[in-house]
Amino acid sequence: MDPSPPPDLATLIQLTPRALRTLWPQWFDRPPPAKIRRELLVRALAYRMQERAAGGLSKATRTKLRTLAEAVKNNPVDGVIEPPRLWYPRFGGCLGGMVGRN
Repeated sequence: MDPSPPPDLATLIQLTPRALRTLWPQWFDRPPPAKIRRELLVRALAYRMQERAAGGLSKATRTKLRTLAEAVKNNPVDGVIEPPRLWYPRFGGCLGGMVGRN
């Protein structure tokens, strides 16, 4: 495959699912999951592009995340977990958390 310059993050959202799947092997060591949604393709590619540009998470952060994941796996939390708030610049701010709740 001829390496082409990566798209900037803003253009990712404009790409078709086929174009995103074509771009995937440049950033990941395996093909994209067969049934992955377009929105998740965009997010995963954007994260990987930023990770490579900025150096990714520190070793301490990766260790902490692994520890937390194991704790939740071994002791599931009962009840509702608050969803993360997501930043959508296109909509001028933060969505999530309270969106869709009564």
